[in-house]
Amino acid sequence: VRMASGGGAAITGTTPKPGQVLELMKVCGELKRTARTGWVRCGVKDYESVADHSWRMAMLPLLFADMPDVDHIRCMKIGLVHDLAEAIVGDITPHCGVSKDQKSRLESEAMHKICATVGESSIGKEILGCWNEYEAGLTREAKLMKDLDKFEMILQAEDYEEQQGIDLSQFFESTKGKIKDEVVSSWEQELRLRRETRLEKSRTAPTVLETQIEKQTETATETATETETATATATTTATATKTATATDAGTDEAGSKRKR
Repeated sequence: VRMASGGGAAITGTTPKPGQVLELMKVCGELKRTARTGWVRCGVKDYESVADHSWRMAMLPLLFADMPDVDHIRCMKIGLVHDLAEAIVGDITPHCGVSKDQKSRLESEAMHKICATVGESSIGKEILGCWNEYEAGLTREAKLMKDLDKFEMILQAEDYEEQQGIDLSQFFESTKGKIKDEVVSSWEQELRLRRETRLEKSRTAPTVLETQIEKQTETATETATETETATATATTTATATKTATATDAGTDEAGSKRKR
């Protein structure tokens, strides 16, 4: 039993034992080493882990803190655990050859196994409750988090495209028209506009090959100019030398005639 913050009514509950906490955190730690399958399949370098994705999914609901119709704390909790089952089953995508029913069953079994690490603690029930709520997708918070999940994915796709010069258009196509929340949809529109602006600039900008050819042409022109200048200088020098020699010869001949 512990007192609620602010001196409110006492909250009853069972705190997980130290050993249970370590077991739960060990499972959670697996998400740090679990790759997001979609990025791996598309050849992304230094791809994020499921834990990376979950962190931003937990961060995004903070932006709804002032909206009275959203329990942003509940959303943050959902964001933290929505992919927790992947610590055991991995990131199963539609390209993995696993049916939706089988995926749902595998993940449900994984979540019950994970929550069992904390015994009869209310913490385990809350984790499972948040996960089930997200899977059902019926509450305001679950629907919002489904939209944020799609938004976070294309936000990450834009990062990879910009950083690595890779084409991840398929992620933008698969989410088009799927985000329903008005606020999240406005973020999506801004992201797509910025992406299109970036792509347009890249289409009009010279390619790496074009830039290399231009530099080679400039270097060749500079070399040719230097060669022409050197040749002209050598010719001028030769002419001057020839003239000086002729002048000297003329002078010597004139001197010889005077002596005779």
